[in-house]
Amino acid sequence: MPALRSNAKPRTYIILLCAIATFVSLVSAYFTYTNARSSAEDSLKLQALGIGVSIEAALKDGHDFALKKNIFSEVIADESRTGIAYIALYDNKGTTLAHSNERLAGRIVVDNTLAEAILSGKPFFRHSALATGEEVFIMDFPVHIKMDILTLRIALHTYPAEAAVRQANLQIVGIAGIIIALWIAGFLFIKAAERSERLEADLRQKERLAMLGEMASVLAHEIRNPLGSIKGFAQYLLEEAENPGNRENPEHYRGILKEQLGIVVDESGRLEKLTEDLLLYARPVEVRPEEFDLRSLVDEAVRAMGKTGNTDLSLSIPEGIRITTDRDKLRQIISNLIQNAADAASDNGVLNISAKLSGGKILVSVKDNGQGMDSETASKAFEPFFTTKTKGTGLGLTIVRKLTTALSGSITIESKADSGAVVTLELPEKL
Repeated sequence: MPALRSNAKPRTYIILLCAIATFVSLVSAYFTYTNARSSAEDSLKLQALGIGVSIEAALKDGHDFALKKNIFSEVIADESRTGIAYIALYDNKGTTLAHSNERLAGRIVVDNTLAEAILSGKPFFRHSALATGEEVFIMDFPVHIKMDILTLRIALHTYPAEAAVRQANLQIVGIAGIIIALWIAGFLFIKAAERSERLEADLRQKERLAMLGEMASVLAHEIRNPLGSIKGFAQYLLEEAENPGNRENPEHYRGILKEQLGIVVDESGRLEKLTEDLLLYARPVEVRPEEFDLRSLVDEAVRAMGKTGNTDLSLSIPEGIRITTDRDKLRQIISNLIQNAADAASDNGVLNISAKLSGGKILVSVKDNGQGMDSETASKAFEPFFTTKTKGTGLGLTIVRKLTTALSGSITIESKADSGAVVTLELPEKL
C-alpha cells in the first residue's frame, strides 16, 4: 500500500497528460475534418457556379434549344471540366428541355426542389443520390432566357473534390492510432512505475529488516554488558550484606558499598543514554526556532561537559554572532560533536571549536588531533549503529546529522588516518 500511495501522483500526472493529449488531438481532428469538409463543399459550389455561368451565357446566344441540345454533352466532354455527372435544363413545369443524356430530353420530372431556384432567384445547393446509389452534389441554377426563368441543374461527382476529406479521414485514423499508442504507453509506464515502486519498497523493507537486525545486535551487546555489571555487583553486595564480618567493620563495608553502587549507577546511566539515543533516532524532530547568541550556547555546552580529561579545549568564536534556530537541538549537536572529538583525541590532546558567519550561513567547526579516520571509515561515520569505539551505540553522529537536516543545515567530516579530524556544521543564519 505505501508503494501504491507514493506512485499515485506520477500516475495521476500520466493520466492527466494522456487526457489532455487526447482532448487536444480530438479537437484538432474535428477542426481538420470540418475544414476539409467545408473546403470540399466550397470547391463543388465554385465548380458548379462556373459551369452554370458559362452554360447560361451559351444558352443566351441563341433562342432555339434544339440548336443547343448538344451543348451539355460538349461541356461534359471538355477535359478541363471534370467530375460532371449530368447537366439538365427544366422549365417551371418540370419538363426536361435539354439533358446531357439526350434520351432523357422531353421527360417531365416531378421534383419540388426545382422551383426553389426559380422562386428565390438564387442558386440552390444540395446533395442527392443517383439511381446507382452514388452521392452527387447538385446545383439548381436559375437562368433567364428571353422572358422565361428556367432551372439549370448541374450534378457533380463528389469524389474528386473530397480528396481533402479523405486525407482528413486518414489523419483522424492516424491521430486515433497515436492516441491509442499513447494510452498504451502510459498504461505500460504506470505498470512499470508501480513495479519499480514495489521493488523499491521491497528493498527498503529488506534494508529496514537488516537495520533492525543490526540494531538488535547492538542493543543485545550494549544492554547485556551494563545489565551483567549491575547484576554482578548487586549479587556481590547481597553477599557482602550477609557477611558477618562486615557488621564488625562498618566503615569498610560502607566503602565497598559506595564503590559498587557507583558502578551500578554508571551502568544504569549507560542504559539511560542508550534509551535516549534510540528515542532521538526514532522520534520525529520538532523544531522551535528562536534567536540567541552562538558563543553563549557553545560556552554552555562546554561547561555542561565539565573536564574532558587532559584535553586542551579552546574556542575561536567571535562575540555577537546571532543565529535563529532551535536552541536545544543545536546545543545537542554541538555537545555530541565535542564529546566525539574529546573521545577521539589522545591524552594531552588538543580540541578547538571555531565559528564564523559567511554569506548568510554560520559555519561551526570542531577540530581534534586524534587518530583520525581513513576514507572508508569517514564515509560510514553517519550510518546508524556504525562505531569504532569499544563502547557506544553508533547513533551519535547519525542523530547529529538528523538534527542538522531538521535545522536545514549540512555536516561534513574531513579526516585522514593519524591526522585528526575536522567536523564542519553549516547552518542558515535564520531558519
